[in-house]
Amino acid sequence: MTCCAARSLLAVGEGVPVAQWWTALAEPSTQALARLTVIDRPGVDAAAALTAAALAALRTRTAAPAPAGAPVVLLLVPAGEPRPLVVHALAGALVEEGIDARIVGGPVGPHRAVELVLMSRPAAVVHVSERVGADPDALAGLVTRVADAHPELPQLVLAPEGTAVPPTGRSVQRARTFTGLLHEVTAIVGSRDTIG
Repeated sequence: MTCCAARSLLAVGEGVPVAQWWTALAEPSTQALARLTVIDRPGVDAAAALTAAALAALRTRTAAPAPAGAPVVLLLVPAGEPRPLVVHALAGALVEEGIDARIVGGPVGPHRAVELVLMSRPAAVVHVSERVGADPDALAGLVTRVADAHPELPQLVLAPEGTAVPPTGRSVQRARTFTGLLHEVTAIVGSRDTIG
């Protein structure tokens, strides 16, 4: 698959919400490609082309900065895991809802996560893990440390079935689907001010 073909396939149609684009087109396309055996030429990578096209489509759709005073939501991926495309799709869908979604890049350990919360004063923190069998302590460590430091800060977790999520009180919720996570975050953020 060439970059041009992928961009044509994954363009976000006018008036189509990012969440609908993700669930109806982008996610099924990436899942279908992941099931295929592909023979590529040097310098060509079908999965990378699809990811690049999806990221370009999201950049085009969400290029405008968040409105002044928009609530911030931090999106974190546990240390040692690659940042999945779903994090960008969720951020794009949140931006469409008027939320200042910020994806944290690089390794994020528990101490750094608490620092980021202090710096950005988010209305919620979202943890996303897609790796089945990932280090359960990495995700649990992030969630627990943030909950200990900020017990009233809502945290939402999207992780594969069977991934342990620590029960750290009513501030931590587990989402089962992309759409469910999006609805939970927008409901929580709409009902809260940023933390103090």
